[in-house]
Amino acid sequence: MPSTAGVAVSIAPSWRGRELLRRWAAVGVCALALVSTSCSDPNGGRSGESLSRSEGEVIVTERGFETSVEGVTVAGRAGVAPVGTLVDVSAAAGTLPAGWEEFATLAGTGVRVSLGKDRQPQAPIELSFENVEAGEDVFVLSRSSDGATELLDRPTSGSLVATTDHLSEFWPIVLKVNDFIDSMFSSASAAIELSTPEPECFVRDGNYVELSARVSPVAGDAVWPCLERAGNAGVALKIASNSATAWTVQASSTTWAASQATAFSAANLLAQAIWSSLEDDGDQTVLLLPGESARFSTPELAPTTVTMTVDAAMSQVRTIALALDILLPQEIVEVVGRAECIPDLIRSGVVDEEPNAAAIGAIIRCFGDVAGGAAGAFLGLVAAPGALFAQFEGLLRTIIGTDELTFSVTPAGSTYVSTYGGVSVVDPTTGEATEMSSVNVSLTDIAFVGDQLYGISFTTLYKLDPASGKTEPIAELEAGGANSLISDGKILYAATLHGDLLTIDPEKGVTKSTSMGSEVTSSGDLVITEGTSALMTATGDDGDVLMSVDLASGQARVIGPLGVSQVYGLGIVDGELLAITEGGDILTVDAETGTSRPTGQTVDARVSGLAVAP
Repeated sequence: MPSTAGVAVSIAPSWRGRELLRRWAAVGVCALALVSTSCSDPNGGRSGESLSRSEGEVIVTERGFETSVEGVTVAGRAGVAPVGTLVDVSAAAGTLPAGWEEFATLAGTGVRVSLGKDRQPQAPIELSFENVEAGEDVFVLSRSSDGATELLDRPTSGSLVATTDHLSEFWPIVLKVNDFIDSMFSSASAAIELSTPEPECFVRDGNYVELSARVSPVAGDAVWPCLERAGNAGVALKIASNSATAWTVQASSTTWAASQATAFSAANLLAQAIWSSLEDDGDQTVLLLPGESARFSTPELAPTTVTMTVDAAMSQVRTIALALDILLPQEIVEVVGRAECIPDLIRSGVVDEEPNAAAIGAIIRCFGDVAGGAAGAFLGLVAAPGALFAQFEGLLRTIIGTDELTFSVTPAGSTYVSTYGGVSVVDPTTGEATEMSSVNVSLTDIAFVGDQLYGISFTTLYKLDPASGKTEPIAELEAGGANSLISDGKILYAATLHGDLLTIDPEKGVTKSTSMGSEVTSSGDLVITEGTSALMTATGDDGDVLMSVDLASGQARVIGPLGVSQVYGLGIVDGELLAITEGGDILTVDAETGTSRPTGQTVDARVSGLAVAP
């Protein structure tokens, strides 16, 4: 029978065999070690150490990479990154970026993808959300390391797939159109409530003493106007917006040169670009947008009226762009700003002064068409349900609100004249008149009470805004024939063609009448010299005369003939008594004798009264 010992010998390794096995085992261990390490790589690979990778970590090979985390597969083709680069894919935060949660919900698990050490891919990376079904309202939202968000292109059927050429966090989301429109409304509503702090240069009472200049009030503080020195003798007017409205701003005097208003926010940059493509009003008109500033400058201070007109179309475009800000990254804003669709909507009248749902939808659709991609697809959905824009339409009407505002910039102590149908500022040394505004009443004289200008017709006292020409009736002058007006700083006094001296409280509208004598006929103006003493031009037998009037008693006496007729303006300018005839001739007057002398200067207007500003 065979020997069992022999069999044992035949299968037992010899000393040499055991040594060979030991060596092969060592080689195997080394091979396993090599599998778990990689070469040193300055682009983010690891080498020389044991690597224990977690789920989602993978090394880029010559064929690229592919890895999955919680039903999301992330893959990059060959050349996506240097071989040996570490790819790390992990579950993203379970909450969406700020603002998106108002109108979007998660459709599945999001992922965070990193490539080496802050490396971006050299070829597109594909993300497959295997458990999420694509649809028109299903999108992939990305957030980059700087916080910028973007919707990625994706199919609308089958499994949800998207590609990206930059790494960040990615979420599959469902966007809700109704909720988004509500979010638009909330964003725009919040913008209305925002106010801009008064700039340091702003002076509340409008008196810029160091510049010897004055700025009249702006209704509702819609803007903060302020004056600053520009160069050695020049003056700059800075106008800072304090409303949600887009305004076109224009200075009446051509000596004030405009600089285009600043525009910093994405919505403002877009509106500015569109407006610039539509307008060609020269250097005197600028578009002032919410939160921005405009600037006018002049080499020498000159009176001007600044007119601010609501640009209803730009107010709508800017407000909608602001509401869509979360969907419009900077590069899209720049493209939309250069596109022709918004200007075409304005030129064709689709977008006009009256906000309506059709116009709102058309603007959003234009934004979407230009933006393209996923953002454009979603804006197409948003633009469809016009009925949902009812509240947004009302909001736009609120923003547009007032049609026009005006304010004036004048040298301190300016000489104002009424011209029956308007108000102008006159330079007595040259006769140059700058019309500040037109009015809808026939004024016979004007006077200041503090900073407020008042005017009279034969029968009515008005409060005047010299910048806009708006008039507000304050009191009826029952005596009639009122053609001269002056103020002691609190109380107004008016003289009439019939010899009546009226004392008027401008706050209460109360009028008291005192007779100066039936033979006294006011010619056209009064000026207070001291206390209750005043000088008045009156009609004489041979031209006008200068009279002295006691405003307390009404007692009047003739000082002397003026030598001219129809002297309708009288005032003290730079310490000198000046008079202006209806024909515009400027005279100096001797207050002791009434003698007048022409200065040689003439105002090119029919003058009905004169007042010197404080």
